[in-house]
Amino acid sequence: MDFITSQKKLAQIVGCSEVHISRVKARKGGLSAELAQRLSQETKISIYLWLAGPKPSLRKQLRQFFEDQKMEAIFNSHRRTA
Repeated sequence: MDFITSQKKLAQIVGCSEVHISRVKARKGGLSAELAQRLSQETKISIYLWLAGPKPSLRKQLRQFFEDQKMEAIFNSHRRTA
């Protein structure tokens, strides 16, 4: 299983640049409905939040998503070696 532990990895998976995701998070870049849907599917963050939600809420949920993914990756690596 491949875990999404960084913004760079998320960008690769959804097919955009890391800079584009940064601009979306800062509400300085446009976001198509299609890309918002892919981001929502990968992160389980609501499409509304990606498209129009408050910037602090999006950043908080995305930070939590990456932390959760890192913990899952660590847990799985320990489980495989045990």
